[in-house]
Amino acid sequence: MSITEKDNLVKQIESFVLNSSETKSIYVKTGSSNSGGGRPGESSASQDLIGTISLNLKEWDQRRPIDEIFYDIRQSVSEIAGIKIATRKPAAQRLSAGYAQQPGWSAQRRH
Repeated sequence: MSITEKDNLVKQIESFVLNSSETKSIYVKTGSSNSGGGRPGESSASQDLIGTISLNLKEWDQRRPIDEIFYDIRQSVSEIAGIKIATRKPAAQRLSAGYAQQPGWSAQRRH
């Protein structure tokens, strides 16, 4: 799949997330961190990764539970052919380090 095709798929999902009233901001990345497109030594997971979106959600008292938000995202993109959505919740906040991992998702090609 070309980077243009991957970008078009990611933009479809991004548009849903941007329209959510529960999202403060997002970080969008098309492709994998190793975007060699099948170079020797690259894992099949990297080759299949279409994109990643990290969400910065509103405070917990200003939105629904994250499981409900992820459910809606999965439902809204379930009709997009060729992708599988994998969601992840943030790790425990690391107050001493001053940051917390953001919730997000990644999309991969269906096999």
